[in-house]
Amino acid sequence: MSVLIRRLHRGRWPLLLPLAMRQVGGVLCEAVLWRKGCSPHFGLVTWRADGPGLSWQGLATRQAALTTLRGLR
Repeated sequence: MSVLIRRLHRGRWPLLLPLAMRQVGGVLCEAVLWRKGCSPHFGLVTWRADGPGLSWQGLATRQAALTTLRGLR
């Protein structure tokens, strides 16, 4: 899992730009900016080591991504 996270966040043109990250239970949750395409795409990425792996929830703004991340329990 850490190899995938590193690959998406590093390099000359990283695909994901992290805004904030936190762990909820055994799940790593991250507010991100998706850097592919013309307009900015914000979202919440959930990284699970024990199941589906990566999931994406698209959000309209940077603030919406950060607020959603803060609201996770």
